[in-house]
Amino acid sequence: MCEGFKRYFRILSVACLLALTACPSTVPPPSSRIDEKPASMASGPFDNIAPDQTFASFTPRFADLNGDGNMDLLIGSKQAGTGFRVEWGDGKGHWRTQVGPSSNIQPRSIAVGDVDHDGHPEVLIGGEGEQHGLQIWKLDEKGDWQLHSSPLAEGVFHGVALQDINGDGWLDVVAAGMGEETSGGVRAWLNDHKGGWIAGFGPTVEGHYTGLAIADLNGDGHQDIIASARGGFGALRTRSNRFQQVGGVQVWLGDGKGHWDSRLLPVEGDAESVSVADVNGDGRPDIVAGLYRIGVRLWLNEGKDWDVQTVSDTGTWGALRFADVDGDGSKELLAASRDGQGIAMWRWHTSGFFTAGHAGRVGGLLPERGVYFGIDVADVFGDGHMQVAAARADGRVEVWSKRLPEAAKVDQGASLPGEEKPLDLFHVDENKVFKTTDGVIEYRIGPGDEVSIIMWQGGKPTEYKLLVQADGTVSLPYFEAAKIEGMTAPEVDDYMTKSLSRYLRHPRLDVRVVSMHSKRVRVFGLGDGTQTNPTGGTFYLQGRETLVDLLSRMGAPAKDADFSRIRLVRNSKTTVLDVQRAIRQSDETQNAVLDDGDTVVIPSKDESARQVYVLGEVNSPGVVSFQGEYRFLDAISKSGGFTTDAYYPDIRIVRADREVPEIYAIAFDRLLKQGDLSQNMMLQDKDIIIIPADPISNWNRFIRKLLPTVSNITSTITQVKTLRNLLRNSANSNVFINTGGGF
Repeated sequence: MCEGFKRYFRILSVACLLALTACPSTVPPPSSRIDEKPASMASGPFDNIAPDQTFASFTPRFADLNGDGNMDLLIGSKQAGTGFRVEWGDGKGHWRTQVGPSSNIQPRSIAVGDVDHDGHPEVLIGGEGEQHGLQIWKLDEKGDWQLHSSPLAEGVFHGVALQDINGDGWLDVVAAGMGEETSGGVRAWLNDHKGGWIAGFGPTVEGHYTGLAIADLNGDGHQDIIASARGGFGALRTRSNRFQQVGGVQVWLGDGKGHWDSRLLPVEGDAESVSVADVNGDGRPDIVAGLYRIGVRLWLNEGKDWDVQTVSDTGTWGALRFADVDGDGSKELLAASRDGQGIAMWRWHTSGFFTAGHAGRVGGLLPERGVYFGIDVADVFGDGHMQVAAARADGRVEVWSKRLPEAAKVDQGASLPGEEKPLDLFHVDENKVFKTTDGVIEYRIGPGDEVSIIMWQGGKPTEYKLLVQADGTVSLPYFEAAKIEGMTAPEVDDYMTKSLSRYLRHPRLDVRVVSMHSKRVRVFGLGDGTQTNPTGGTFYLQGRETLVDLLSRMGAPAKDADFSRIRLVRNSKTTVLDVQRAIRQSDETQNAVLDDGDTVVIPSKDESARQVYVLGEVNSPGVVSFQGEYRFLDAISKSGGFTTDAYYPDIRIVRADREVPEIYAIAFDRLLKQGDLSQNMMLQDKDIIIIPADPISNWNRFIRKLLPTVSNITSTITQVKTLRNLLRNSANSNVFINTGGGF
């Protein structure tokens, strides 16, 4: 890294941190201890009836996708290549999982609607991740997800909606973007009725917008757009006679023809979310917004003006929903806390939100601790009572319900549209390459293979060596263009013997495959260290062949090939396999049986390397690179071990999050004295391990002491941003109380 960049990095880092160290704060408590397991956090009558989940998410969304009258649950995935998954509901509280599309968008918002008038809903997603933009997905007749269309292939969107904004009877796309200049704003695409989209109908392409709602606010019959925004609206004079940057809610009144009349509902801070509902029952839609650090605001629609009310004046609040959750006949406002206060619920009574005659949230029903992102509500059981789905900061989705699932389990033999059972890549009895008959594995013949067919007549054999043609046929006496594609050698023998019996008495044939060139696997990357094939190539499968078998047949690998993160691509879906575990630990789950058309990608160690940052009292603080599984003690050992000044009780691991850094405490004494291996935490890419010399009484001062080390060991500003967010939120002293999550 050049000296100029180092100096720039240090100056930028010092400026960021000094600006945020104005007030002292104590060391943040850990978000969660390593030995904690996910547990129900609600203290009242609500229970968690969520489906089992093996992936992290920002966003849950209820919808009846298959028209059976039961609510299904879409869960947006944080993992690249998985898009979202569907939990098919049966109306009894049970769920069945279907793997969703192979999209690299990590959804922050999901909308559902019938965009092509075929009677079946499509799913619109927008978010972030390796892939940006907007995508619309559709279930085909076989139950597989297919890409319907993509209105835009760039931009990060935290709010999406499907609404008819021009009154032509077709659903249009509206999206709230996060970006500078022309990469953000609130945009709209009109439905062209042919599966495409017409751009340029939205009100703006500039600004950071965090949430979106569509409603007819002024009763003119045209849809209006409401969006929550982060800053950018100028300045506002406060009661202390100071000017502050204005965020708030932006309203655009539409005329159905693409003209938008802009109105601002300002607040003294950023707005993180927005929702619209008729809160007070006067027939007019009202607006509520979740704000950064300053609570929740409500604007009651009075026709020509707005009556502003403060629901809460503290906390940072994300997703919002209105629903009668507790079944008392009154609407409640639900809000997801971004700073550790769980899922808040405020009850509406005639004149405002209050509890027992005074302002405050309803307690004892939903989680009152933890950081949450997306929430949604729906009647899962169809009995008039609402359930609440919420995505925690650790990515796990909860579904809170008064009613528990019925005791009778769903028939496991039943099938649902598009249902996929967990993929088993090793225990395979047959595929396009082979089949197993009576325990014997037989190769399936295909075009390009060469077969030997011996006919016995009068005790004399006659051999025919034949190349299987492109149409899967062979020709020989008594057989003209006999179709043998997909058959095994014994099946060809049986088929021809039966056919010859019409012409010959006791016919006898011998059939075998001489050469196999119809089933291919393509290998890319560092798959072969030999001079003749340095970067992989095409390999022909010869029966039941596993990934380890193939690698063995290919020869010596390149020295920097990373066998711990080999990617297997099949039917546009990617699976990452640790072949080192398959070899060293005989782990069958990491040794896939290959199929025709598979692609194997072998990355280099540099390509798949991950890093953690070890700071403080170790002998060699700095960057530790690793592949595969890596734990806390591995990183400490690689860093030369603890110094004699290390203070074990305050060891922390900081894990970067897009909104709030997660803090984990390591009880090293338990690991050292009791052999508690649960404290040897599994690490992730870009984790920061902090080893203090003394009890951390002032977190800001400690970060400032670490800054020179951070500047010297890293060439990116990612870790400084993580520490900056940590510093900012610790000054708030209300962020790190997420008790959900097992590790």
